[in-house]
Amino acid sequence: MSEEKRVADDLLFLLTYMASIATADIDRNELFKHTSEQNYPLSIYFKRVYTLAAKWSYAYSKACKFISKKAKFVILGTIENSSEITISLNFYRRARGERRGIRKPSED
Repeated sequence: MSEEKRVADDLLFLLTYMASIATADIDRNELFKHTSEQNYPLSIYFKRVYTLAAKWSYAYSKACKFISKKAKFVILGTIENSSEITISLNFYRRARGERRGIRKPSED
């Protein structure tokens, strides 16, 4: 398997993992922390994003942007957009009052 294909597969797994655990109503720090603990070579990039945001008070969007620019793989530039999408979905769920898969009843 080519290195580019392996990187793409690992990134797909990690982003899918993030999307799935985001449904557990966890905060961004936990989302990135758990993702960084996965046994994949690309997890180190999520660890770096987590460290910048949780320990150095960077905004997650800026941390993702910074790390994606420093990454040696071109495909990792998608971390910035994909992570922001995951984070946005998590905030959207919270804004609607959805918790652990249960939505507030609509007021129709």
